[in-house]
Amino acid sequence: QTKGNYLEIGVFNGDSIAKIAQHYPNKTIYGIDPFVEDGCTTHTTGVEQNQYMPDQKQNTLENIKGLDNVVLFETFSTEFSRMLTDEMVNDMNVSCVLIDGSHHYRDVMCDIHLAMRLIGNKSGYIVFDDVNLEGVAQAHREFLQLYSKRIISEHDIYPSHPRHILAYKINNPESSLFKRLIDRKS
Repeated sequence: QTKGNYLEIGVFNGDSIAKIAQHYPNKTIYGIDPFVEDGCTTHTTGVEQNQYMPDQKQNTLENIKGLDNVVLFETFSTEFSRMLTDEMVNDMNVSCVLIDGSHHYRDVMCDIHLAMRLIGNKSGYIVFDDVNLEGVAQAHREFLQLYSKRIISEHDIYPSHPRHILAYKINNPESSLFKRLIDRKS
């Protein structure tokens, strides 16, 4: 468990944000989703790529109904990143992010940078879903290179499908433990 709040990029039907909100009623659970098909889930949505997914939005609204600790941003994460101010980062106090939105490389890279900006200098977690898809896999590899000094541990959290959902503990770069670990690596 982390001290901060939770952000899910790509809520789809809102199942997980609803469960997390119920389990952590004292935390704010943020979700970002434009409800636009990225082309990777057309078999589930029945909607063509770049088309609106009304069923997923309706399912999400039903799932989060009555959960006052859920804040849903119906926008693309790229747009959210552009409007995000330092004051919003501070107010949101996010320390755990699930990246499960668009599965296209550029979008996932945006999501990674958004997650790291929101976590900031806090300790936290980033979880990648669908690492088996090429766009996500490519961005995931870059994440490992770009942020290697902040990554403390990796956890494969879906053992029946190895390397499909990976979680990373991100350390606070200001902590004395983190500085000792970096000094040992150097």
